[in-house]
Amino acid sequence: MKRRSSLVKFILVLVATAIGLFASFAGFPYKSPGGNVWNFNGFLRGMEYDIDLGGGITAIYEAKSEDLDDSDMNGVLSRFASLLSEQDYDDARISREGSSRVRVSVPEVYDPDEIFTATEDSAELAFYISEDGAYSSNDELIFTGDVIDNAYTGYVGGAEGYAVNLVFDEEGERILAEETRSHIDDYMIICETSGGEVTSTISAAQIGEELTGGQMSITGSFTAETAQDLANSILSGTFDVPLVLVSCSVTSAEDAAAARAAGLASCLAVLVVAIALMCAFYRMMGMVAGISSLIFAVLTLFILAVFPPVIFSVSGIAGVLLAFALMTAGNIITFEKIKDEYRNGKSVLAAYFTGVKKSLPPVADINVLTAVAALMLLIFGTGTVSGFGLVLLIGTIISAFTSLIVTRFMLKWTMAIWGSKDPEPYALKRRPGFDEANEEQYVPKPKRERRKPAVVTEDGIAVEVDPDAEQPREEEGDASEDKPAGNAKSDDFDELFGSFDGGDKK
Repeated sequence: MKRRSSLVKFILVLVATAIGLFASFAGFPYKSPGGNVWNFNGFLRGMEYDIDLGGGITAIYEAKSEDLDDSDMNGVLSRFASLLSEQDYDDARISREGSSRVRVSVPEVYDPDEIFTATEDSAELAFYISEDGAYSSNDELIFTGDVIDNAYTGYVGGAEGYAVNLVFDEEGERILAEETRSHIDDYMIICETSGGEVTSTISAAQIGEELTGGQMSITGSFTAETAQDLANSILSGTFDVPLVLVSCSVTSAEDAAAARAAGLASCLAVLVVAIALMCAFYRMMGMVAGISSLIFAVLTLFILAVFPPVIFSVSGIAGVLLAFALMTAGNIITFEKIKDEYRNGKSVLAAYFTGVKKSLPPVADINVLTAVAALMLLIFGTGTVSGFGLVLLIGTIISAFTSLIVTRFMLKWTMAIWGSKDPEPYALKRRPGFDEANEEQYVPKPKRERRKPAVVTEDGIAVEVDPDAEQPREEEGDASEDKPAGNAKSDDFDELFGSFDGGDKK
């Protein structure tokens, strides 16, 4: 290990860590090459928070149906997504909980009526074919709103103003094309129904041609607001199964900010206490563990801020703390192995290499087992459990990186910079009763040099022979002459080379 190169690497890691800490908490504006000014808010404020840490509304709906399957629930999720998207709540999150419940979260919205009134006030549509354009009970029903995939508003212009555009599924597209093709010049009447009874007529239009493509528009002198209300009502009425609002909770912005502050304070407290204890027990090795802890914090905040699937919640804080404890445990295992090796007679440097080697299996085992458990929670869990599993999985990967790579290399650089002769800075001690003078010390085996073989000439002179040089081919002779002269076991050979081997053999 070269002291100069180790010092340069150590300083570069410290500088990168300091920059990462600044980027984690500080915010500043910067100007792009195109001239636009952007605000960098830091990793911590750039994370996407769940309702408990960001504020907003959470509602739990339960589907009431005897024959409920996955396709029905997927349809409910799709309908909710379309409904909230039409209301310009693009940040809304819809997820399935259990077999029959749907969790709807809308961040930074604090009025429940603003979000969920439309889901309760639904409009069921019925499409009829009429000869004169006026609805009667004898008119033919061609389909209902169940075949509608989406409804959105658009500006038509002129006296018609705004329109509600309908998008049909495959079955609706087929029926629409067949019915309009066979009823040219008749009227299509769109009615709003309740309990199977027609309550009002929304529009009636004469069919001039076959409608293909699975889309049509409803016009009727709508304003932007009335068209949007109708579109929302249509989407609400297209749920395949009846829904019941089980619970609705609101987390205010103040409560969310307080929860974030408490979570940050708890994480910082754990970080500071862990670094202080590691430095107290392991001294220089503890200092290295403290730097690794800061690197763990920076990498965790960075990944949580830039990885789109992560929605950070209170359960995520628990996942981060658990991953940090895992990293600290890995460092402790490594340091204790080093202390054990030095306690039993090895030098500081030899104890480092052997301790690091022996600590690899247990540290790798605990990280792999934790990662597998986190993956199971992510796959089979729902809601906060799944979120906890995702954060724990990310934290475990970072924990393995910092404890298995960062800590070990930085400790190696530290020994190269500050020396490895004195065990005191590393809190290393011999076992009680250890005698430095009498007990055998561990010394790394030097590399064996390849000794050139020696042969004895006929004149009795020892000559070293280069094994790589081409030797003259001996003529065939007595079998005893095939053996190299240097391997002969003779008294004269022993007497001659007794001093060469380090003394006469006894």
